[in-house]
Amino acid sequence: MNYNETTKVAHSLHCGHTFCKACIKNIQEYGNSAYLECPTCRSETKCKVEDVAQNFLVMEMIRNLKMMGPAEAVPVKEPKLARGAQRERTIDEMVDQKYRHLIADVKGELMAKFDDMRESLRKSTIHSVQSELDTLSDNVLEAVRDANYETSESEFEEETDEHDIDSQSMISTSTAYSMSSLPIADESTFIVRNPVDSTSEFSDEEESDSESNDTDSNDGSSEMSDKTSHISSDSE
Repeated sequence: MNYNETTKVAHSLHCGHTFCKACIKNIQEYGNSAYLECPTCRSETKCKVEDVAQNFLVMEMIRNLKMMGPAEAVPVKEPKLARGAQRERTIDEMVDQKYRHLIADVKGELMAKFDDMRESLRKSTIHSVQSELDTLSDNVLEAVRDANYETSESEFEEETDEHDIDSQSMISTSTAYSMSSLPIADESTFIVRNPVDSTSEFSDEEESDSESNDTDSNDGSSEMSDKTSHISSDSE
């Protein structure tokens, strides 16, 4: 690899292998790892392309060689890639670059949605359990209230029945006491006369009264006749 100080500046990965910046960008674009994977030893460098350190030792050697002259310069061989890396890189090169960016974007979005979904599922589970606990608590409280209401109602009915029984007993006792204190009436008091008989008796009484009145009238008339006769005899 012919390094220079303008377009092909030497950069060193964490494993120690040196590549130019363009090669490192290709490693990032066509690699299968989320990090910079060295095509020589397969070790990963966890940093961005811009953060890869410059290999100052190689660049210093290049400056010294330039000062010595082009005839004395020794060509640097390009590092040989591992067979697996070469094979994977060949397959990756068949995929268009824009689809690789799309896949990376979709992968990032899926990971973010997965985290959101996991958090939402956790909150939903907590909310569901809390809702079930609230429902169970409400059912228990309602059952306790119903039991207390039924108990109070039955006690009230028993007290009402006992009160009614006591009231009836008191009324019966008072009635019996009142009946015992009344005097025994004569049997004639309870005799009910026949209305027809009463009418006939009333008629008989009227007839007897009229007869007595007639008798009194006759007696008066006879008395008047006697007085008249007596006056006449006196006048003679």
